[in-house]
Amino acid sequence: YSFFVPFIKCNMNLGMNYSYSRMPSYYESFKNVSNSHNVSARVSFTSNISQNVDFTISSNTGYTFAKNTTKTDSKYFTENVSGNLKLIFLKRLTFSTDFTFNYADNSSAEDYSDSYTLWNASLGVKVFKNRRGEFQIAINDILKQNSNYTHTISDTHISDTRSNILGRFFMASFTYRFNSMDKYMGRGMGMGMGMGRGMGRGMGRGMR
Repeated sequence: YSFFVPFIKCNMNLGMNYSYSRMPSYYESFKNVSNSHNVSARVSFTSNISQNVDFTISSNTGYTFAKNTTKTDSKYFTENVSGNLKLIFLKRLTFSTDFTFNYADNSSAEDYSDSYTLWNASLGVKVFKNRRGEFQIAINDILKQNSNYTHTISDTHISDTRSNILGRFFMASFTYRFNSMDKYMGRGMGMGMGMGRGMGRGMGRGMR
């Protein structure tokens, strides 16, 4: 469900989901049937202020409860909050930043919980007369919390996975935006006007 919020000039989106699954499995020669209930809710705000200000904030909350016939029941809670902001000021300067916060808690896995925040930012300047070129300096993983750690739980096992990543790093870049639509649109309009004039003259002579 989506609607416009006038006093903050933003579009608000709301959503909710529920799912149920029944899955049999074997654990230590015993048959286990897992009845899993999953509930999630989402809310987000998207800006509609101007071409120079653009931002999005969203939150996703999930809760999973699994009841097993031969194993301990499990409960799993997750929270994800993310956002991004893009600004253009003084006509040529740009600033953008984004963040993601993740939290996970599993009461059935020895009180396992994990949380981390990923934050990136960049500063740029638009160049050339048409401002289609842009020099940009960016920094990724400002807080150095990207551990790329995954905790997986299934009916038969619990696994922890950690992989190597770059971590915090700086990057300089240059981009140029090609846009040939204006040229084609201009030609199309010229052809349309020429055909209109020609048809008008032809019809006028015929009527005489």
